[in-house]
Amino acid sequence: MRKWNPRYELYLLFFVSICFAISYPFSVCAEEKPKIFTLGNPDRVESVCFSPDGRYAVSAGENQIKFWDLTTGSLVRTFGERKFAGSETRKVVFSPDGRYILAVGTWSSHLWDVSTGRKVKILKGAGISCAYSPDGRYVIMGKNDNTATLWSLTKGRKVRTFNGHLGSIEAVAFSPDGKYIITGSRDYTLKLWDVTTGNEIRTFEGHSNWVKAVVFSPDGRYILSRARNEYYFRLWDVETGDQIRTLKSRGDAKSITFSPNGKYILYGGQDGGYDWLRVLNFDTGDEIKSIEIDSLLLNPITFSADGRYALCGVDHNKIKLWDIENAKEVATMIGFENEEWVIITPEGYFNASPGGVKYMKVRVGQNTYSINNFFERFYNPGLIVKRLSGIKVVLAHDIRKGVAIPPKVRIVNPRKGETFDKGNIEIVVKVENQGGGIDEVRLYQNGCAVGGKKRGLTIKTMENELEKTFNVTLVPGENRFRTVGFSRDRTEGGFHEITVSYAGGKKEIDLYLVVIGINDYKNPSLKLNFAVADAKGLKDFFEKKWKNLFNNLHLIEIYDRDATKKNIRRLLSGMGSKEQDVVLVFLAGHGLNIGDEWFFLPYDVVFPEKEKHVMEKGISSIEMKEMIMNNRSLKKALFVDACKSGGMLLALSRGVEDRRAIAQLARSTGTHIVAASTGKQFASEVSQLGHGVFTYALLQGLSGEASDRDETVTVRELIAYIEQKLPSISEKYRQKPQYPVVDSRGQDFPLVVNR
Repeated sequence: MRKWNPRYELYLLFFVSICFAISYPFSVCAEEKPKIFTLGNPDRVESVCFSPDGRYAVSAGENQIKFWDLTTGSLVRTFGERKFAGSETRKVVFSPDGRYILAVGTWSSHLWDVSTGRKVKILKGAGISCAYSPDGRYVIMGKNDNTATLWSLTKGRKVRTFNGHLGSIEAVAFSPDGKYIITGSRDYTLKLWDVTTGNEIRTFEGHSNWVKAVVFSPDGRYILSRARNEYYFRLWDVETGDQIRTLKSRGDAKSITFSPNGKYILYGGQDGGYDWLRVLNFDTGDEIKSIEIDSLLLNPITFSADGRYALCGVDHNKIKLWDIENAKEVATMIGFENEEWVIITPEGYFNASPGGVKYMKVRVGQNTYSINNFFERFYNPGLIVKRLSGIKVVLAHDIRKGVAIPPKVRIVNPRKGETFDKGNIEIVVKVENQGGGIDEVRLYQNGCAVGGKKRGLTIKTMENELEKTFNVTLVPGENRFRTVGFSRDRTEGGFHEITVSYAGGKKEIDLYLVVIGINDYKNPSLKLNFAVADAKGLKDFFEKKWKNLFNNLHLIEIYDRDATKKNIRRLLSGMGSKEQDVVLVFLAGHGLNIGDEWFFLPYDVVFPEKEKHVMEKGISSIEMKEMIMNNRSLKKALFVDACKSGGMLLALSRGVEDRRAIAQLARSTGTHIVAASTGKQFASEVSQLGHGVFTYALLQGLSGEASDRDETVTVRELIAYIEQKLPSISEKYRQKPQYPVVDSRGQDFPLVVNR
């Protein structure tokens, strides 16, 4: 037997090291742990608070107030200009009835109407802190001139001034019964005041620094206060003025609040270089919850009315919602300029305004992507709604665990800027695997997806890469081609784009108009009044106007008993449109959500309550996608005036504004899609109008109301008009405001010329 030589160990170690070095880049490239960050320089959050019913939250930055809907996680509106009268917002509070928001500024304080977004009162004079009286009639405001002022909100004037401190008043609070006010000052003291007389009742002394926070216990028997750089809270007896005990805090506490039932104390601060939220047992002072925050915690922190959640402000205009019982972050909400916003869960699931995604970036290794690159897996407004509602959700993915790096794509043929005198060409896309695999390659022509299942394409596979060839038909003039690839986990990579020109051909554009309306369903209980009138109204309009813009009109119309699934599929799949033609599809009838799909209900759906029956007889959003993808037209728009038509956007949440299904459809096909209402709303029918309000708004816009400058109405002008006018039109005719759901993709194109 050969004797073991120690040098063999060195050889073995060297061999293993080489193997590791070779394999390491591939193992890293396959799965990378991303880092999510935001761009821009949003305002610092100075204050946050819940509405009394817990449905809304407001966050105050330097000069703006963001108003959030906590049922959907969306930004409803922004109060205030970027700079108004040079006033920096220091504190924001809801009125007890939830109708108003008071923002205290360094120059003046503003009272805003929540429902309209209008400023209803201005309280002159600088403020640092403020609090509403329990009945909502008064506001106490602490000021930097060492006084506190009581304001009557019904009369809009000062009632009295509380004078006695030797330093500015940094914190104020009303007692739960509204009889007393407590003030905390830079003179290291607290003072208790009688609201009715303005007299000072007693002074609380003992702090070693200026007082930053004061709060009454819910039963009004105690006062809890915190001073700057003190590592404990002081608990005072309101009746005697005695300090009962101190409650130790870990690190420098920045804010404190009682739980609504008085059993717990929530505070936030920094300890050991980390920011934390901590929950103390009021009776014992013991810490029972500790939550580490991954951002710089700022001053504001508050409990929800039911005590289940905490809201805190962190750096870069973020507010975080926390589940206190489970010590977990629910979501982060970020407001930007121009009403843009993003809400994102720790796992990476997100919803955003159309422009908000540009501010949210994800760094994976050396590459930086938009949050939109993770759309397929992580764009899920319905899931966010469930999380905000406290519904437990089984999550399929977690972006923190890593993502598969997407492939690189490049159009290698034809060359950028090339001009052709023939209409049919090949587009060759080279796709390189970066470690995350190659799941799909898409090609868009002028913003519209090409290469459906029935289109010609070939794939040439090579080592670690492939070439995909698309057979396309050019339209006269410029043709913009854009390609993108997806990894095995549906992470979208960067795109490559070229523009080529077609010098031949004629700009002969036909209009393919498909109108489907169902009043009389096979099941009489499903009867509608205006679906057929709506469909025929659109048909009548274009029969009068099409010659001003199009060469020919191809009209496809189906009503009532003829509108079966078989007939609808046959007509939509075989309309014969070409690349430069315009295709408009209008559906009017019933719609229904099942799981994460939306279904249009044809005439022969008899049992809408039976999911299996609807899935067999209905037309799903996935089937709609296939029919749209296989249509050759590059200019397509789908208008849906159906009960619960917003369910196309509403897959998982079944009734709250969820854009997932329709966004998937629009994004993957490059189609403009407008649905009449959000999932829980029913499209409104109004006898005075002779139409559903959605169709009425659609026809008004087409008739010229949507045009910005001339007689031409484009698809994007029409969509913008419907978004703006539909809520007010529906409200005018004694209906609840009806909000359309829109996802507008692809190129803009004219629909009608009114002359």
